[in-house]
Amino acid sequence: MNQVLGADRVRLYCRNDVPGLDWANTVLRLAVLGDPGPDYPVTYLTDHDDYRVVTDERTAARPDHVL
Repeated sequence: MNQVLGADRVRLYCRNDVPGLDWANTVLRLAVLGDPGPDYPVTYLTDHDDYRVVTDERTAARPDHVL
């Protein structure tokens, strides 16, 4: 993570192309809404000065099911 966080800019591309596998949806929500912590390193990206998330509407949409 030190190498990633030391980059001039960070871009996270999340797109879920596989029906039934919602991992990209989860990563996207953790990256945007999660509190920074070691369980999900993607959450540390929010501390970067030049951090952007790129996704599509399908991946950003609310999941069909909630457990």
